[in-house]
Amino acid sequence: AEIFPEEIIAEILSRLPVKSLLKFRCVSKSWRSLISDKHFIKSHLQISRKDTNFTRHWIIQTFLFENPIRKQSLKRCYLPSLFSGLSSDPLEIDFPIENYKGGVWVVDSCNGLVCISINEGRHFLLWNPSTRKYKKLADVDDDDDDRMKLIIIYGFGFDESSDDYKVFCGFSNRGRGGTIAKIYSLRTDSWKRIEFLEEDNLGLDATGKFVSGKLHWGRRNNGPDYSNWDVFSFDLGTGVCGNVAQPLSYVETGFSPSLSVLDGCLCVLYNSPRTSVDVWIMKEYGVSESWVRIVTVPYMHLPLSNPSIHTPSLCVGPKGEILFKLGSDFLIYSPNDNRFRCPKMRSFGAFLEAGVYCESLVSLV
Repeated sequence: AEIFPEEIIAEILSRLPVKSLLKFRCVSKSWRSLISDKHFIKSHLQISRKDTNFTRHWIIQTFLFENPIRKQSLKRCYLPSLFSGLSSDPLEIDFPIENYKGGVWVVDSCNGLVCISINEGRHFLLWNPSTRKYKKLADVDDDDDDRMKLIIIYGFGFDESSDDYKVFCGFSNRGRGGTIAKIYSLRTDSWKRIEFLEEDNLGLDATGKFVSGKLHWGRRNNGPDYSNWDVFSFDLGTGVCGNVAQPLSYVETGFSPSLSVLDGCLCVLYNSPRTSVDVWIMKEYGVSESWVRIVTVPYMHLPLSNPSIHTPSLCVGPKGEILFKLGSDFLIYSPNDNRFRCPKMRSFGAFLEAGVYCESLVSLV
């Protein structure tokens, strides 16, 4: 007989790491049923995401691989160790696909699921590194016409209206102008082709940043000096394209912007080469007046010979410190004392890109 009421057991279990929960499924049939329940999985995810110490968060990285056929490999490191100052080693990831050709690339993560591009978008994979479950998607270039196109933008996110995870893939329509897109639905396990844009001017960010049910890219406007730009959005639920107002101070400047996501908010980094980078977040999505500059990072104290932060910030730490990816290094900036520091990493080679994912029990079926 159960000693505690089921709701108390659920409350306790929901605060445990995924690795422990996978083992506890063997305790009893009732525990297995509880841990597999959709409501429990959602509750566990919400608690993990709200943990301000990031004890359920990992950095996933694409490393250069010496094998000429397999050009990249994936590793991960524990996010809290980067902020704590403790030395840590990147851990090899037991990648579910063997003998794959070409490189692997992390498109994005959402609710613990990681979207992987293989061989420059020829193949896509949805993968939960915590449960080690994965799903290889049907090839996006399933007709001869698609093979003549170049994948220029992609994205991954969750459509709450249909409780569905979706992958976005945009092709440059060579010789005809415009962009053709396909959307993959996990619920239907299929790709759907849509007409996307009339012009081909998405070039600031290849990967769409997922916020509030929409993917976002920076887009150049066709001004005389191409200095004007805006934030373009695509709603995964309705399929409607739109624009997000940016901070008015930067609408018509020569600053080099890049998009990111911080604390679930849309974030823009404005880079003034060799001077500083401004980090802005939109605290209330869709409200232009809610843009707030949270920090200006000066380059003068950067511990590098050629300082410039072009790549997005990854997250804000427990003490308000901001973690950046800078080239093949991580960099932590503390606004409180205006100092930089580099996390100590052992056995650390060159990596191409990195992202953050949260442990979860989210299923792919």
